Amino acid sequence: MPSRMFVGWGFACLVAYAPWMTIPLRATAPDPPPTTIKVALSAGGHSYSYSGPGECTHLAHGGIFGLPAANWAARHHDASRAVNLAFWRPTGKGGDLFTLSLSFGNTTYQVSTARGPDGGALAGTGTISFAPSAAGGTFTVDATDTSGVAITGTISCSAFPQQVEDNG
Repeated sequence: MPSRMFVGWGFACLVAYAPWMTIPLRATAPDPPPTTIKVALSAGGHSYSYSGPGECTHLAHGGIFGLPAANWAARHHDASRAVNLAFWRPTGKGGDLFTLSLSFGNTTYQVSTARGPDGGALAGTGTISFAPSAAGGTFTVDATDTSGVAITGTISCSAFPQQVEDNG
């Protein structure tokens, strides 16, 4: 009888303690530190000037279309405008590739120098140069969209938190 009482008492303690014994099944990445983005772009008579919170990320060992490449991204949007830049620097061979989308209300300008493995169509032309600094860097844009509208200016990020691959 004493052994049954001991087992019963132990089980009761375990059940009572169980809610506080949470064990995380999967580690989660901490939120990235706040990043300041500065946008100074013009296109088709529109001007995009902004300095404040934004999203800037970097993946050192990423890729594009099966090619190993470092990747940077910069994004900002509010109620009336948006900018989205993805920039790849292939390792070993090939030049820099980018996609840029810039929206003002219902007007959107897009440029992409990234062509898929099936060839695909390019959208517009141009270059974006990247000048890293401390933890961040500046992209200088000199591009033309498919309708011939010039897009020029800069996008700067105070930092590029590392992207974390999450394949489930």
